[in-house]
Amino acid sequence: MGYTSTVSTRALERAGEHAVSYGYDRVRFTAPVFFGDTLTVRYTTERVDPGEGKVYSAVRVTNQDGAVCLAATHVLKMIEGPR
Repeated sequence: MGYTSTVSTRALERAGEHAVSYGYDRVRFTAPVFFGDTLTVRYTTERVDPGEGKVYSAVRVTNQDGAVCLAATHVLKMIEGPR
């Protein structure tokens, strides 16, 4: 789960945007993760609500065999950055 926060932070840095996490929704741990596994996090923006300034993203973590280990929706609230 910690890797998913890292991915969202790095994506915001690359985009030059600032946001705070409103948290994760519908978190499901669908397969075990073992020491030595290779994990891949895929973070995909699904919807932007300009009125509320929120971004909803699908988060999927897979292991080296392609099995989904975690699925969730991450909600970010966009904020103005430092000037």
